[in-house]
Amino acid sequence: MWKEIIICIVIILMIFLGNYITQKYTTQSVTNLNDQLKELEEKIQTSENDIIVSQMNELKNNWDERYKNLSFFIEHDELEKVETKLTAINGYIEADNLEEVRSNIQEAEFILKHIEKKYAVIIENIF
Repeated sequence: MWKEIIICIVIILMIFLGNYITQKYTTQSVTNLNDQLKELEEKIQTSENDIIVSQMNELKNNWDERYKNLSFFIEHDELEKVETKLTAINGYIEADNLEEVRSNIQEAEFILKHIEKKYAVIIENIF
């Protein structure tokens, strides 16, 4: 009897620990990527195209690294939305269409915040 209770408690603790770790990583990733997007938006207003392309490549590399880990516990459709926006941003940077870059940066930031909120453990998401 006690053996089963201890096993159940351990399983519940593992679930909470796993959720804490994934939520912390998601929050950290969203914050990091949003900071890079804001930095990119600032550089668009003040920098040359070479610096902007370099910043975008850095952002894309960061996203690729985080995508691998986020894909374990976040729906791929949500992650593909971010991937689509980053690809659009890159394309508009190459085409030198800065208004569309700004628009897509704002949309990417919104999607990232939506992912963070959607996978957070809050009453709204439980019920």
